[in-house]
Amino acid sequence: MSDFILSREQQEAFNLIEGSSQNVLLIGKPGVGKSVLTRALSTTGQKYYTVGAPTGLAALNVGGKTLHSLFGISPSSGIFAADYNHFTTNDSVRNYIHHRLNHLIIDEISMVRADVFDYIDRELRSIKRVDAPFGGVQVIAVGDFFQLPPVAMTQDKKDLKAAGYASEFAFDSKIFADNFKVIVLEEVHRQTDPKFITILNAARIGNINAKHIHELNKQVGVPKDLRIKLTPTNKQADLVNDAELRKLGGKAETYMGRKYGYWPQDPASPTLSLKVGAQVMVKKNRADRPPGVKGDFATDVVNGTLAKIISLPSKSQVHAVVETDAGKQVNIYMARWERTEKKRVGESWTHEVVAWYEQFPLQLAWAISMHKSQGQTFDKVHIDGTKVFADGQMYVAVSRCRTLEGLSFESPLKERMFFANKDVKRFIKNKL
Repeated sequence: MSDFILSREQQEAFNLIEGSSQNVLLIGKPGVGKSVLTRALSTTGQKYYTVGAPTGLAALNVGGKTLHSLFGISPSSGIFAADYNHFTTNDSVRNYIHHRLNHLIIDEISMVRADVFDYIDRELRSIKRVDAPFGGVQVIAVGDFFQLPPVAMTQDKKDLKAAGYASEFAFDSKIFADNFKVIVLEEVHRQTDPKFITILNAARIGNINAKHIHELNKQVGVPKDLRIKLTPTNKQADLVNDAELRKLGGKAETYMGRKYGYWPQDPASPTLSLKVGAQVMVKKNRADRPPGVKGDFATDVVNGTLAKIISLPSKSQVHAVVETDAGKQVNIYMARWERTEKKRVGESWTHEVVAWYEQFPLQLAWAISMHKSQGQTFDKVHIDGTKVFADGQMYVAVSRCRTLEGLSFESPLKERMFFANKDVKRFIKNKL
């Protein structure tokens, strides 16, 4: 465990998962270290953990695959009925499940729909030929149900109700009942200000009041410093980024990514258009490391660092130069991401590279959607909440920031912008 410093409650959860075959639901508010614990399990644990997530971005954040890829689930409309057992016929997927998948971590469980969770259970039983929950596979479901919910159209919700599901959430799946131990991580590591933590706790469960709103609205105004804008939809974010890029004038330079193997979502844009002066986000830790440099390396950038382009890569310059929000000029080199799988060889473990991706680790970042911000942490963030539409959406946006002072808002907030799902409230009340 030398690579990870775990808190007492994280260590207790680690020991339980490693030391038993118990299925676990690991939940907690943002900043309690769920991702740290997941990485500790998959990196230093003695079991081989397959890591999956419901979306490409979530899978990328945890170094795994999408659930649709892992289980060969074809995209389709409508829910999975209880008698729908049309499992994958892909030999490589079936062989992987049968021979290698014994411990499964599912991140962002809040976005996994109940019928999909049950379908995965049925597929594992079928391929493993074991009539036990998930075919005997140990499942570790990780997330925060108060964040963004599963995608379910109005008709899907009606069909789920008709099929006997109390809600679309995984905790209302048939397989969840009596098959999971619930572990709640409580200690917040991302934020340290008691006042801000109190506001976030209230926002999380939809109990924010006028006093909380008054404190947040002290941060209303257009910021003068460099920070990212969070919007309710991708379309809003794209409009902001495209408009801001055009304002810079001149011709954009375009850089094409290269890849080998399967990626749930490209780590950086396959077609990256940049201009001098563009606001960007660095997409990789130590992106200022020149190619081929090994060993310790002092770095001024991490995944999520905001910056402005000073100069672009060219035939005579192999790197971009950016000025970070801390005022430092650093070089950003072509990055290489590698996705590895852990394999046991004799009595030891080895890691095999199964995919790689090369691109300049930058993306336009005047704005991103609140949905894409889930799982990210920022020192400063500007939020446009005027069109929030989903349960937990505004809470996700506000909780991305480490401090209350690091927040700014496009317009005054209202209590009605913070709403928590009633089914999640029911589950938390009954189970915890």
